[in-house]
Parts: sequence; C-alpha cells; structure tokens
Amino acid sequence: MGTGVVEKNALRASTTAPTDKGANEIRAVPVGQKLRYGENPYQESVPYRIEGEEPWKMAVLKGDELSHNNYLDIDKGVSLATEFDRPACVVTKHASPTGVAEADRGADAVTLAMETDPVARYGCGLTINFPFTMEIANAISELKKAGVKPKEGEIISDKIFIDVLVIPGKSERTEGGEERLVPLMEQSDGMKAWLERHPKLKLVACEFPNADGGAKPKDYMYACGRLLRQDKNVRPTHHEEWKRITGPPYVFDPEWAKKKKEKRLEPMPNAMKPEDGERLKTLAFAWKVAKHARSNAVVLARGENGAFYTVGIGSGQTSRIKATRDALEKAGERADGAGFASDAFFPFRDSADALAAAGVKFGVYVTGSIRDADSVKVFCDAKVDTWDTGYRVFAHK
Repeated sequence: MGTGVVEKNALRASTTAPTDKGANEIRAVPVGQKLRYGENPYQESVPYRIEGEEPWKMAVLKGDELSHNNYLDIDKGVSLATEFDRPACVVTKHASPTGVAEADRGADAVTLAMETDPVARYGCGLTINFPFTMEIANAISELKKAGVKPKEGEIISDKIFIDVLVIPGKSERTEGGEERLVPLMEQSDGMKAWLERHPKLKLVACEFPNADGGAKPKDYMYACGRLLRQDKNVRPTHHEEWKRITGPPYVFDPEWAKKKKEKRLEPMPNAMKPEDGERLKTLAFAWKVAKHARSNAVVLARGENGAFYTVGIGSGQTSRIKATRDALEKAGERADGAGFASDAFFPFRDSADALAAAGVKFGVYVTGSIRDADSVKVFCDAKVDTWDTGYRVFAHK
C-alpha cells in the first residue's frame, strides 16, 4: 500500500506538563507508507504513531488504500461506536457524525442511522460495532432501493454511496505464533457477490479500543508549531447523576438565577413522570453523540421500541443557534416530541425558543451562562423537561 516509503527519521518533541516531573520526550515513528494524499490531492500525508502507544489494529479487506480523510472518518466512527454496549451504527462525513443509532438488531441500527440525514450519507463512512452479515448488507441494499424522497421544490441526490465501511475485527494468533486480525463478518457466496456489486466500497476491519481508551489515553493536536497533548475525553455518561432543571408544575421562579448562584435551588427529583425513565435513556444516547460531534453541537434524538436514534445533528457551528437550527432543519417534523442534547450551555434564549417552537419535549445541557434563567423560563413556559449534566463536552476535531 502507498505511493512512497516513509523516511525512517522519527519526529521528536519535548513537552513539560504541569503535573509531570521534568520534561517528557514524545517520539513519533512512521507507520507503514505514505497515504495516497492528504486532505486535498496536492497535500502529502504520512501516518505516524506515538512511541509507547499502540495504534489500532486495522486491515483493508477490500477496495482502494485508505486516504487521509478516511482515517479521520474511521477514528470518529469507531470512537463513537465504542460508547455503546448494544449494536450501534455511526454514519460519518468529514469526520463528523451525521447519523447514529443503537438497537437490539444491527439491521435496525443501520437503517435508523442512515435515515437521519439522507443528503449527507452520500460519500459517507459507516461504522458498525457488531458482525457484518448478509442481514446488514441487505439492509443497506434496501435503503439504496428506497432512495430519498425530496420535499416539494427541493432537489437532492437519491443515491447512497458508502465510501468506507468499518466492521469489528479480533486479534488472533496463528499456530506459528503470528498475530492476525480476523474480521467479524459472514463468509458466504452471498456476501462475496454483494461485495462484488460494490466495487468502490472500502471494507475495513478494526479492533475496537476499549470504551475508556485504555490507561490514561491521550489526544494530540498540532497547533502554532507545538504538539498539544491532552487527556482523551473518556468521561462516562451517567444520567443518574444529572440534576433536573425544569419539570412539573413548570412554574418559573423569578429568583432562579440568584438562588442558583447562592446554591439555594431546591433539588427536583430526576424522574417525575412515568416517561422520564425512557427519556433519560434517550438523552444519555444523545449526550454520547454530542460528545463526539464538533462544537458547537446540538443533537436531536428519539427513542422507540427499545431503539435510540438521531433525527438531526447540528455540529461544527460558530454559534449555538446555528447548530440548533441545523439540527431542527434536518429533523423536520421528526423534531416534534424529540429530545435534545447541547454540548454546552445556551448563551442566549434563542436556541431554547427554537427548540420549544419545534415541539421538542425534553433535553439535556449544562448550565453556566449568565443568561441561564432566560432559557429556563422558555423551557418552563413550553413545559419542556430539562436536565443539567454539570459538565460540557466540547470537541474541536
């Protein structure tokens, strides 16, 4: 694979972290060969790994070599898919999730995730955390047959094009002691024929990392001539620890902001309605998605028949209201009765107004704005049940 061989010179950088004793040397060593190109064809891209940290075990089972952008989509898809214990599917585009679902049946997860954003799924990456079988292949084929029904006056693509399909793999040792990655997929004539009908599809097996990322996992970014190292965001989602903000009888306290500042707010039970248990599970799902979406991010999700799925994701926006409007536009009528997750606080009431007007009934976010009370009043007046996570989940890559 690759168009050229990486030079054997490793990169070195010294960094001193406040909690470290002295300077820590970070050494990057090349992994394999040059990629086909970088983000654009005129850019060169070379994969490296940090010495002492094992890269994910991956194997291209079919299709062209992985591109720079493929790596970014795979990283995002796998990182998000590992958040779920049940069968889950993640659709990515430009290293951002555009559709996510978890369900008891893998085929249902694929269908629900792909239906979130019918336009963005053209040229997408698709990641599943369960074995790839003919049932899953047929679910993808059925989506292709159904196509996209455009709204009146709207012209959109009626095609589904999956650029890279990522499936789980498992490391095994051969009798000779060599380690190999075994893809978790059906081996049948039907599968072989299906893959042959999709000549442009890249099929990749990946040994998924643990949800917690391992011992003290790190993230790296290069900025301003410096290598920035931070702890990877592997904070688990526990909706039992959230604090309720609004709920019955939905009467707004004019002294809310003052009482919150002075820590005098009367605590409210997390569950006050029969449906709150299912709603909190839906919001926990949506919060996990928001954690992996680019900030500013707002996620709209629903829960039905034991499945949880996104209906609109607004991410990578420079304002909270733009992310909210993007999510609502993608959701359309599906926003009515849905839940929302915002990766940070609402700086103004405009997002709360938009969500309430669309019929969103419950949501989770973190307070911390000097105008929190404005949004709380909107949610009270519209009888929208909301919870506070107590922390934000910004992501900028």
